[in-house]
Amino acid sequence: MALKNALIAALLLLATVLPAGMVEASELVMFERDGCAWCARWNREIAPGYDKTDEAKLLPLRRINMDHDKNPASRWHRRCASRRPS
Repeated sequence: MALKNALIAALLLLATVLPAGMVEASELVMFERDGCAWCARWNREIAPGYDKTDEAKLLPLRRINMDHDKNPASRWHRRCASRRPS
């Protein structure tokens, strides 16, 4: 199970670092939960300026709240998401 999770994480990471010409759509996906201290820190320190960075132009941020998101397409991603920042 750990090997499968590591492989999925590696594939997701690879998809975000491929050159933009090779990938039609890339995004940074942030999985968050209510009460998450790391999410609060991101919101406080990084989120206010992220949209103005070159990284945001290449990898726009998509946030998935694991406590409230009901989108069936997100279920697979939520199962793969860790419960700690990575």
